[in-house]
Amino acid sequence: MLHMTCHRIARVLLLTGAATLAAPVMAASKAAPPAAGSEQTASPPIQVTAQVTLAGVMHPQQLSDAFSRGALVVDLRTPLEIEQAVSETISATRDTPDGPPPGLDYINLPMDERGVTPALMTAFQQIRIAAGERPIIVHCASGNRAGVLWAAHLMESGVTRDAALATVRPIVTKEPAVQAILDYTPGRSAQR
Repeated sequence: MLHMTCHRIARVLLLTGAATLAAPVMAASKAAPPAAGSEQTASPPIQVTAQVTLAGVMHPQQLSDAFSRGALVVDLRTPLEIEQAVSETISATRDTPDGPPPGLDYINLPMDERGVTPALMTAFQQIRIAAGERPIIVHCASGNRAGVLWAAHLMESGVTRDAALATVRPIVTKEPAVQAILDYTPGRSAQR
């Protein structure tokens, strides 16, 4: 069931727009406008390492380009957020997209109001290891959760809180996300 849901979601994401990719993945000048109903406050993507890009809503062509480059896409949106995007797209297009694109590698790792939990951090670290050298795009609706997760990952790796926040500050634009980073304690879930 989960496997089928991910494929259905991925098919629809090609039409809806689900994050923006950094320049190495797609030139900013080619970025498509936000899809109807998508969050308009997404920050521009940032490439935090040679392998990892943090982003907000991805647009269809950007998602397709990411998959064609062999990127692993990690979506931090909750199932409800994704289902709403799927429903809006099907309503807008009155058609269900065909199968997933070739080379699809999409993982939904929901990050809800609990923030970065130990289970979420463990899953993210396992995904990074399994990805090897492949590019990874971590996204949510606005980029804020992606930034919080990356900052927590950095702190788990021994980076100071200030340095972790400075790394993700270009994409972390909402005060609750900044506070989640400031409140995060490595080895435990974030306190909000």
